[in-house]
Parts: sequence; C-alpha cells; structure tokens
Amino acid sequence: MSFLSEVRSKRQKLADVLSDDDYSGIREIVEELYPLRAHFLYELLQNAEDAEATQASFRLHDTSLTFEHNGRPFTESDVWAITNIGKGTKKDQEDKIGRFGVGFKAVFAYSETPFIWSPTFSFKISELVLPTEIEAKPELGDISNYSITPWD
Repeated sequence: MSFLSEVRSKRQKLADVLSDDDYSGIREIVEELYPLRAHFLYELLQNAEDAEATQASFRLHDTSLTFEHNGRPFTESDVWAITNIGKGTKKDQEDKIGRFGVGFKAVFAYSETPFIWSPTFSFKISELVLPTEIEAKPELGDISNYSITPWD
C-alpha cells in the first residue's frame, strides 16, 4: 500500500463523518472560520513562508488558480496534517498562524478538489480530507505547486 493510500484509508472515517448530515455542522464550522472567501490566498502564502520559501507566485487561468513556491517539499507529516482537521504540524508553535490546523481548509471555499504537486508527493484532496495520488509533474523540480480549480 502506498503512503497516500494509507493516509486515505485512515482519513476515510473522518470523511464519512463530515459527509453525514447529522454531523454537517463540523464542515460548516470549518468553512465559516474565514468569512472572507479569498482568505485562502493568505493561507497559501503563510504555508509557503512556513516552508521557508523565498519566492511565491499566483497565476490566474480561465478555469483555475495556480500557486507556486520554492519552499521545502511536502513531508509525510505535511500530508497527514493537510488531510486532517485541527491537527496541523504547527500546533506547538505559538508564533505560527497555522497552529490551529484548519488554514488550508479555506481553499475549499473555492475548490472541492485542490491539487498539490510537490517533488515528494502529488495528490488531490476531496471531501476536505481524502488524498488521492495524481500524476507527478517532474518539470517542477524543487517547486511546490498548488492548483485551485473552483469550477470542478
């Protein structure tokens, strides 16, 4: 079983709860944490800063937004964190904005399935927490790339 398949299997329970109407308030709380729909832009920049990026860029396309940075590639811990709620990698770092473990979820205000390409892992996230491996982009080199497609 691949690493991303292992994460997906573990996150399936959480996805089932989030999709159950009896627990729909959990997703609503996560979505309403950031009243400005464009807050995800700040979250992406903050994640790039936390990854020690020195360069970052946004590109708007007809059907998507691409964000790239030259920070460190995704680690297994990053994948576990970005596919969870409230358990980020920065929880013990009081000086980090992302210590609450929900920042990236702001992306879901625009996209039900954001795509992430990193030199280490390439995957999309559905249902807030389920990663699925996607084809890598070897031409990225050391750059991490997020593609936000609001019109999925």
